[in-house]
Amino acid sequence: MYEVVGAYAVAKIADKLIEDFAGSVVERWSRYRARRFINALASGIAQGAIGEAEVRERIDKTLADEKKSEALFEAYRRVCLAASRDVGPRVIGFLMAKLLAEGRTASDHEERLMMAAETLTDGEFQAFVGFLHKLNAADSDPKTRDSTIWIEQHWETVDDSGLSRGGIDLAPLNLADSHGTWALKLAAAGILAQQVRQTHHPYHADSDRHIDEDGVTIKYTWYVGADRAFAGFLDLLDVASRTDE
Repeated sequence: MYEVVGAYAVAKIADKLIEDFAGSVVERWSRYRARRFINALASGIAQGAIGEAEVRERIDKTLADEKKSEALFEAYRRVCLAASRDVGPRVIGFLMAKLLAEGRTASDHEERLMMAAETLTDGEFQAFVGFLHKLNAADSDPKTRDSTIWIEQHWETVDDSGLSRGGIDLAPLNLADSHGTWALKLAAAGILAQQVRQTHHPYHADSDRHIDEDGVTIKYTWYVGADRAFAGFLDLLDVASRTDE
């Protein structure tokens, strides 16, 4: 009898929770994110427009276009499920305004950025923006053929004779430990990359320095980086990260 009454009570409580959850939780936070998205989208659409009439005309044409309206719905879906309350929805809104204005679909880099906008929290976005600023500062030669900007994270050296005694662990960095969860998410989105470089430095026997024979010092350097195209989104991300809405 207790189990039957318990199950009935639980069912009634669950019904109440579902009813209240839909209104006070799902609707509230979906609306909150949607407002951030719509505000950013409207701001982007209004760029360069002369007067309110032109803005309205742009909006009407966008909503009347089947492909553009479908793209807006897909963006809205991303926004509703975004981990970020503010920055992610704004990033998606600004990107969508740009794509709609240019009449095209998202590039590979833009698609990855929208993936990040779905998964990063507001705090993680701030860390991402900080990393991109460091990436820009590290871009010593913008004309280089290497599309990725690398930042040195860690290095170790070993004498070639030491390799036979076990060497060193060349595993990639644990991004969660070295940077934070935001880095793991960006790696999963294909934005953050890692590499280990090996350089050789020969040396010669030198009795004054107590070096008995020739040898080679091997240096292993761990790097984290991203395609310089993502540094190009800094202006958009800086604006989206502002909290003065």
